[in-house]
Amino acid sequence: MPRLVWDDIGQKFFETGVDHGVFYSVQDNAYVDGVVWNGLTGVTETPSGAEPTPQYADNIKYLNLISAEDFGLTIEAFTYPDEFAVCDGSAKLTDGVNVYQQDRKTFGFSYRTQIGRYRGSGLWLQASPCVWLSCLPFGACLHNH
Repeated sequence: MPRLVWDDIGQKFFETGVDHGVFYSVQDNAYVDGVVWNGLTGVTETPSGAEPTPQYADNIKYLNLISAEDFGLTIEAFTYPDEFAVCDGSAKLTDGVNVYQQDRKTFGFSYRTQIGRYRGSGLWLQASPCVWLSCLPFGACLHNH
């Protein structure tokens, strides 16, 4: 049997969190050029669903059905790009006059985190794919099907 080794040098990895984000507006079901999202402090992925439903026959479990999984995402930031306002239900009528609770638009979002190694050199970058999102009133964003 091979010997197990914990805490071997160069085998400890860590993730520093979000360091870059890109916002994509959507027009005609296509992404428009990305815009830098400054001020990101965190992105939390919160998938839901994928619940098992066991099926029985003659008191014997013969099948386990898994429900569909939904992708959820919470974006935390100090600020957001001006282009994001319409996705959050805000609109500017004229200088100094803004309206809220308007129809929300879908958008794309991608982000990047840094992965490092203890006592190693350099950082790796882990990029998330661009996801299609729509914003909910309380600020959390869920994947739009």
